[in-house]
Amino acid sequence: MLLESVTTLQAALVGEYEQAPGMFSELARLETVLAATYRDRVQYELLQNSDDAGATSVNVQIRSDGLVSWSNNGRPFDRADAEGLCRSASSTKIRGESIGYRGIGFKALAAVASRVKVESARTSFTFDREEAARLLAAAGDSVDRRSVPLTRIPTQVARSDVNVGASFTITPNNQVEDRQILGAINPLSLLFLRNLRELNIETPNTSVTFALERNADRLVLSVDRRTAEFAVLQDAKATIAVPLNDMALSLTTIRGRLACFLPVDDALGVPLVISGDFLTDPSRTHAVLGDPSTQTVLENAAGAFAAVLSNPQHHWFERAWTLMIQAEDPRSILASGGGSTDFVFLSRLRDHLAIASLPFTISPIPLQREELRHLFPNGADAGDFCAARDSSDSCINRTYPPYGNPS
Repeated sequence: MLLESVTTLQAALVGEYEQAPGMFSELARLETVLAATYRDRVQYELLQNSDDAGATSVNVQIRSDGLVSWSNNGRPFDRADAEGLCRSASSTKIRGESIGYRGIGFKALAAVASRVKVESARTSFTFDREEAARLLAAAGDSVDRRSVPLTRIPTQVARSDVNVGASFTITPNNQVEDRQILGAINPLSLLFLRNLRELNIETPNTSVTFALERNADRLVLSVDRRTAEFAVLQDAKATIAVPLNDMALSLTTIRGRLACFLPVDDALGVPLVISGDFLTDPSRTHAVLGDPSTQTVLENAAGAFAAVLSNPQHHWFERAWTLMIQAEDPRSILASGGGSTDFVFLSRLRDHLAIASLPFTISPIPLQREELRHLFPNGADAGDFCAARDSSDSCINRTYPPYGNPS
């Protein structure tokens, strides 16, 4: 049973402290650094852990008493799970089989919490520096709580009524700011998780539900009954979510979003959401562009999207070009010289389209004289807006009247 396993684990960790108390001080310092790095992604780490546990539903409750409750309906904890919470980088997850694999995500809670109560498999235990310091002091001299990591020694081990999934009751350091962080979740976070279908967030005054329907070629994300629809383009190394309606486009934004299963803070220059297994920086907020896995994801995604743009028979051909038109002018991004995900993605997209056989042309846009005055305030050669020119540089099939500087 988990209860006995956690009790045994507690004794083992206290014994380790007795053998090397200085190690705990170093772990506390490292936890502080890690917590500061992950501070703004604590909620996503909890969401990812829930998905890796097979949860289909997560409930977040920001309570009037100041506490924040996270619970999921995934598999119950076993000894390895409990030990993974207590020890650094001891996760049993394998990259590619689960989203998280470093074993440090849960420790980000140290950035926002002074106390965390964990309940699963009819067992409860608490992470609390004050309680841990008292427990360690019982084995020797007094212990300064500042030298004790928050998520190291499980205390107050007891029986619990929670059996399915896991529940975390969090006491925030700063009740207002930290509660806001724990409850601030981008709806796009559900798109590429493997199991999660529903996320409920409740506060004393509001309630919001995110729900996702997945199938092979379509994602339907509901946010309080407003529906965002995405088409799915699948490549061996990348998955592309193509926004199909205004709600989806508003979530994606015209700059798009890159995701390592969960969104990171990198844009694409095109209103798409692209996900793949690539290397992120220590904060997990940006892709490491120099890593081959990142380059592969962006290259494959560009190839897959270029294939749609160059095939008028493709089901999403018109939608893809509509999104390209709605995007920001890519020339300013391509002129930047690199160093960003949107530059890399647009460069790869340009390269794919440059060698593609495009069996179509862009039709001329009919303009009125007054519209031309706005487009060419300093005047323009008539051929710039005529259907064609002959060898003498005069317009043939003159569709639009020539426009020059007003006299």
